[in-house]
Amino acid sequence: MTIVIETARFEHLLNTVDELKNDIKVLKSKSIYDNWLDIEQACNVLKCSKRTLQDYRDKGYISFTQIASKIYFSNDDINEFMQKYKFKAFKKK
Repeated sequence: MTIVIETARFEHLLNTVDELKNDIKVLKSKSIYDNWLDIEQACNVLKCSKRTLQDYRDKGYISFTQIASKIYFSNDDINEFMQKYKFKAFKKK
């Protein structure tokens, strides 16, 4: 069985395969730690002080993970916190 394909289409197919291979390499190289923020990073994202972030944790406003004395926040928890306290746009009359 012989398959005939134009050179340009074949080269496009090879380029697409190469792009997919590169995308897979990038995904494989991502660490599970990319999803987690330490206190300083979380403060930068939320534009708040460490003390304010501590208050959010103490009051149960934001979820966190603690391993020994190190505190981490998942990106999902930060997004959930921000969505929970989001105000809808309104029009002043």
